[in-house]
Amino acid sequence: MPEINAKKIFSQLKNNQIYNLYYIYGQNIVAVEGTVRAIIKKTVGEYKDFALTKIDGKSLNITEFSDLVQMLPMMSEYNCILINDYNADEQRDNTNKSLAELLKNIPPQTVIIFSITATDIKKGKKSVSPKNKKITDCANKYGILCECAVPSKSELSKYIISSVQKNNCSISPKCAIELAEYCLGDTLTINNEIQKLCSYISNGEITSDTIKLLVYRQSDTDIYKLANAVCRSDKKSAFEALDELLAQKTERVKILFAISSSFMDMYRAKSALSQGLTISQTAKDFSYQWEFVLRNAFRDCQGTSLKRLRKCLVILRDTSLALNSSAGNERVVMEEAITKMLTLPD
Repeated sequence: MPEINAKKIFSQLKNNQIYNLYYIYGQNIVAVEGTVRAIIKKTVGEYKDFALTKIDGKSLNITEFSDLVQMLPMMSEYNCILINDYNADEQRDNTNKSLAELLKNIPPQTVIIFSITATDIKKGKKSVSPKNKKITDCANKYGILCECAVPSKSELSKYIISSVQKNNCSISPKCAIELAEYCLGDTLTINNEIQKLCSYISNGEITSDTIKLLVYRQSDTDIYKLANAVCRSDKKSAFEALDELLAQKTERVKILFAISSSFMDMYRAKSALSQGLTISQTAKDFSYQWEFVLRNAFRDCQGTSLKRLRKCLVILRDTSLALNSSAGNERVVMEEAITKMLTLPD
């Protein structure tokens, strides 16, 4: 069927319409993870300890995966397989080919979910890369393909107003847009700020003054200070920013997502500069809703090379996979990643 949005998937689940294949991806991590959780809950529910198998997409073994697909479910109606961040561009052609063949004939008792949050399958472009397209085409033909894109300003405004109302508070459309701008449209950050604001005002109205009092502009936070310090090879500032983030108990998903987003912005800016493109042209090409994000990226990328930025993105991707697939010490893993990026040559 044609590519659909997350709202349609929730409607299908509500009506007990379940498919054997789901491919959920996009820059809106909150929406991707929320949609995946909903599918898992509907298919295996309380039996996820028995009927849910999680696979790191980077180390997918086709033979083992084929055996898992054929397994009969335990206790629940479905055998659910979650594949995190499979990137066909990093796999051998025969692996991608075998995977595509398996996806064409999924047994009725098995539900396969691809969750893509730490990998950009579009490689910064408007369409999915050719190798990944072979997998997404399978989802489009034999199951469900869903991109959770960064919502527009109006969509964010409606989302914020609805979320605030669920907490028995209120906010005007103008203030909702202001909050979205403070958070650079990042739904992870917006959710955290809504909880903080609603706890502060307690059944009242969130005003512009309240937002200014309690919410820091995202570009000024330690997350972006960390990314900027790494780009400038400023070891002292980078580790000071990380210490501050960890002291505040900032979620590692939020830290990694924000740093990765910053480096992707700088990578695009550096590429645009090399081609003589303006900030406005670049914002249009990559559908940026907040042009000042690119202004900062054009400024911050001046002192580093495209090659170094690319290597930093690879390190951040590997760090995300390491944190998602093991119970290692988060501080140690993050410090190792920062050290690797700081010591990269230009």
